[in-house]
Amino acid sequence: MARFRLTVASRLSSDEAFARMAAFERAPEWDPNTSEAHRVGEATGVGARFDITTVFGGRTLAASYRITTHEPARLLVLESNLPNVDLRDEITIAPSGAGCEVTYDARLMPRGLWRAADPLLQVLFTRTCRRTEGPLATYLDGQTLHTM
Repeated sequence: MARFRLTVASRLSSDEAFARMAAFERAPEWDPNTSEAHRVGEATGVGARFDITTVFGGRTLAASYRITTHEPARLLVLESNLPNVDLRDEITIAPSGAGCEVTYDARLMPRGLWRAADPLLQVLFTRTCRRTEGPLATYLDGQTLHTM
């Protein structure tokens, strides 16, 4: 499983940061790897869907994400299933000082024969995800604390 974690200290309240991250159709504003993102339908909360176009490993991929956990001001989980991999983005928010800390934990879980490529996927995933550090901090009106 390829994994990337990033924590941002934000001046936004937990409610404001959660609202920004739950509006996943705005992903191109903070993820330079995402060229398009659209909300599918009117649903919000669990079951809301988003169609995303992103670049990974030099390839353009289309993914359909759905919110599987929606706990306002605290936890948001989005998942997508592609033919050979499952994607899971977990966003946790905790009050901190005058704002909050937002941790973005992205996982790319290969299935079947693709599991053998996991070490290479980790390298590509880390390289790709690192591009979000500055833009996400700007989007959340904060600063990057640490990545893992």
